[in-house]
Amino acid sequence: MSVVASKPPALTPCGSAPHRAVLGILAIALGRPAYDGLIADLRNSIPEQIAAIANQSYGQTILASGLRTLPALQSAIPDDLVIYFTEMQRANGERNTQAITQLAEIAAILAQHGIPILALKGAADVLQPLHDIPAHRYISDLDILIPENQITHAARLLREAKGLPVADRDILPGAHHHLAQIIAPDWLFTVELHIQPGSSAVQSVLNGAKMLRHATPSGIPGLMIPTLEDRFLHHILHNMELRHDTAALHLRALADHLRYRAALHAEDTDRAFSRLDAVGLGAWQTDLTDLAQALNGSPAQPGTWTWRALSGFGTPDAARSKDTLFWMKVRFRRGPSCLSSSSRRP
Repeated sequence: MSVVASKPPALTPCGSAPHRAVLGILAIALGRPAYDGLIADLRNSIPEQIAAIANQSYGQTILASGLRTLPALQSAIPDDLVIYFTEMQRANGERNTQAITQLAEIAAILAQHGIPILALKGAADVLQPLHDIPAHRYISDLDILIPENQITHAARLLREAKGLPVADRDILPGAHHHLAQIIAPDWLFTVELHIQPGSSAVQSVLNGAKMLRHATPSGIPGLMIPTLEDRFLHHILHNMELRHDTAALHLRALADHLRYRAALHAEDTDRAFSRLDAVGLGAWQTDLTDLAQALNGSPAQPGTWTWRALSGFGTPDAARSKDTLFWMKVRFRRGPSCLSSSSRRP
């Protein structure tokens, strides 16, 4: 397991005071010391900018912990901003509790029919939290893996239970790794039933049937959680597939990576790297780890992925142009189907 850093974050490539400040508060929330100049950066930032930067990649639920850990930071920002981040974290804790309740309801419906389910990504994280403060982890939907030969039946059972249409056209997605989303009026979270854990890149490392075989109990009957190594790999694959080319820094992914590195032993991370490297994706893990090391105080070298990620984070207009070009290329490669009204950014 990695040791919490004693050095402050090394954020030199990030040329924006509010962006550095958000990273600095995030680092404090995760047990790192403050960098020199953090209070000055906060005072030189527009409060609305700090909130917007945190919101862009789900960091708004984490920063309250940093402000509590180092109360001197609160004197550099308006009380309203402190209240905002405090309320975001509190509300997210309640939201995650509702996610667990919804997962338990789904498991109860399907367990009656002998259908096992595996919580993926954020769904696994709320059941077995990575963070010391579970409310740090914001989730947007519930991703659930179900054996392929039972998944259509599972979708019909859930839709029937919620009074939703059950015709094939309402369930089947075509060539995709999950079925059509299930959206019920009394469920807070959209549900995606997965045939496989993700895209072809994800499937090159993680196989759904193997993940189910090696899964561990969640404490809720019928509901399983992937091994920590599989969760770590899924985190890397899902977050880096659409961000590695553009060197995009994502606050939630960075925070989660630091927590995974703290939870896993060296042999676990080495084994994960071997699995990624076997399919040519080892750089996804090493680059994300190097970025995490910048928050641990290891300076990035010019020209590296971490340098570009920190620099791009601080120049959002330039980063947005790169991101737009990247998505144009992705949509061109995927063809006309990705331009349909039902398509969305993963």
